[in-house]
Amino acid sequence: VPGRADAASTRERDAALLDAMMTALPAGVAMAAPGGELLRWNAACEALWGLAGISPSATPDVAGYADWKGWRYPTGEPLGPHDWPMARAVERREYCTGELIEVERFDGSGRCVALISSAPVLSATGELLGAVAVQSDVTDRVRAEQAVRLVEERLRIALEAANAGVFDWDAATDVSAWTDQHYRLFGYEPGAVTPTTALWLGHVHPDDRARIAAVTTAALASGQPFAADYRIRAVDGTERWINGQGIARVGRDGRLTGLVGAVVDIT
Repeated sequence: VPGRADAASTRERDAALLDAMMTALPAGVAMAAPGGELLRWNAACEALWGLAGISPSATPDVAGYADWKGWRYPTGEPLGPHDWPMARAVERREYCTGELIEVERFDGSGRCVALISSAPVLSATGELLGAVAVQSDVTDRVRAEQAVRLVEERLRIALEAANAGVFDWDAATDVSAWTDQHYRLFGYEPGAVTPTTALWLGHVHPDDRARIAAVTTAALASGQPFAADYRIRAVDGTERWINGQGIARVGRDGRLTGLVGAVVDIT
């Protein structure tokens, strides 16, 4: 019968396309039935979870998700069977996007941090057909971000201990990025004002203002490092001696685009 033959051909084509997609995707993909039974996963999913030799049918329903060990990252809160994105997709028709979960691999090779999203699969009439979950191993990324945060925290502590601040002035916008301690040296709460050249020079002692402006202007023009001691008056009128050091910032095209450096209270 032509109609049946066409339908069978369409199903065969769709199945082949799905197989090709599952094979080609670098992210892990898993599919579940409406009751949560896992139907299939691709090679990337198998590698992420250490699933070699394990069949999807070993997880027949949402209760079986208890065998899948995971903890929300970075809080460490453990996930129960009904907390997994796939479970929420089939049980609540919930769309879950970009959840960080530290998972324990089945093959005993340890843990990794996975970025997991899931969605229910619905028919044209709204009937639940199942769900799909996509996951990627982002362990290296989150560990790198964690290392950066640690370095930033150590830098903050060191700057506070030294009563020093760091600045990054953009010549195009005439706005500086100041660290919290830089604000405090000038008597401001962090982020309370927009640091501009006029604001900064307004705090420099009148007797030092022209000299310091000339030093920074020359540094921006020449690209050479600068260092100078000068006095400032904080918001409350307190006078401090500051040692300022920095160097011109160079853009990708080789042009000098600003100044970066540090200020230290040497009163």
